[in-house]
Amino acid sequence: LVVMEREVCANIKRLKVKSIVKLYVVDPTVAEDGQGLHKTLLKSFKTGLRLSGITLANYEGMCLVSLPDGSDAILLVNDSQGQMGYSKGKISVHLSDYVRVVRL
Repeated sequence: LVVMEREVCANIKRLKVKSIVKLYVVDPTVAEDGQGLHKTLLKSFKTGLRLSGITLANYEGMCLVSLPDGSDAILLVNDSQGQMGYSKGKISVHLSDYVRVVRL
């Protein structure tokens, strides 16, 4: 089983927001003495929003696929919340919907 963990950190004073996304492999049949499930980190990456650019993503869905070369990958689906963003004068920043491919 692959699970996604997301963490958002905001620094309003510096106008920066980052999202840390981690994908873990979990075996739901193996519990660790009342401590819950053991998870093994598969992949980790960051997305962000700052004055110099936007890569912030709100990943909400994922699925396992086989690529044409035979390798496996996970497709992560981003939700822009209706192109949520900010516009004032010449400044306009909005989220976009897109898919990220994570090769395994």
